[in-house]
Amino acid sequence: MAICQKCGAALENTAKFCHICGAPVSSDEQQVSEKHLSDYNSEQPRQPSCSMEPDVPPPFPIEPQNQHCHQNHQYYAYANLAKRNMGYPLPFSSGAENAKITFYPTIKDIFSKSFAFIIKKPILLWGLSLLYILLSLLAIVLAVLPIISIPIILVLSVGMTSVFLESYRGNEISSNQLFAGFKNFFHFCGGMAWMLLWIFIWGLIPAAGIVFAVIKAYSYRFVPYILLAQPDISPFDALRESMKQTKGYCGRMFCADIIIVACIAGALLFFYLFSYIPLMGIIFKTIYFLLAAAALLLSPLVFGVVQAVFYDEISKINAENDEQVK
Repeated sequence: MAICQKCGAALENTAKFCHICGAPVSSDEQQVSEKHLSDYNSEQPRQPSCSMEPDVPPPFPIEPQNQHCHQNHQYYAYANLAKRNMGYPLPFSSGAENAKITFYPTIKDIFSKSFAFIIKKPILLWGLSLLYILLSLLAIVLAVLPIISIPIILVLSVGMTSVFLESYRGNEISSNQLFAGFKNFFHFCGGMAWMLLWIFIWGLIPAAGIVFAVIKAYSYRFVPYILLAQPDISPFDALRESMKQTKGYCGRMFCADIIIVACIAGALLFFYLFSYIPLMGIIFKTIYFLLAAAALLLSPLVFGVVQAVFYDEISKINAENDEQVK
């Protein structure tokens, strides 16, 4: 019987990969005879195994102070394998400690899913995003007073949030969803206004107000999704639920936004600087203005889809974690 040199798991002689940690088994792997294992099992009490680890005896003597480590070593080997291959929550926990290990989706995963989704429906998504921008500008121009235009824009933003989320989940979307929030106008307007009010209040803190406002803006980012999912929830509870769901993810969402902004700014700066090159400068200047216009028109789409993907992926993780606790 072979022994995995990485995690210490007992393997079949014909095994090419460790069934615990996934490490390859080399031809010169240490061999442990059946006699050695039987002699050891007759002399030593069998160690209790974790609820999810294979029921195999330890292939080497275990000191008393290391028994707990052996009890969980295969569980953590499973955890490392899941983290390396999937990057998502482990679907089980250690029976010894009821431990729960959660692996967060990476920014790379979010970007790959977001842009793959945008490529599937570029015209429809961009058209609805542009319609949302035009309606918001129209509300500003026609309403005149901010007390009228701001509530309209807030409700339209909830409708746009619904478009991105439902489309990402594979549901049919149309321009009518932009106006879905007006059916329960005060619910959505009240929740979004309450969110902006608290961000503003946090921003009033002397010296560090901007920092606190940014942190809270990401903590409250899921408020429109929660308002859509729970039509009867109060604005206060929506903020509290958003803080609960975004806990541990705010930094990743902030970094994702910074990466998008940095890419756009870097591209614009590149073409702007090259626009001063004699003769060729006119070409780079044209590209610069075209890129600036594209960034202005497409950035709401990119930010909106990335936010919707973050919410959908995180909500799945939170739901799985809740099931594990139950």
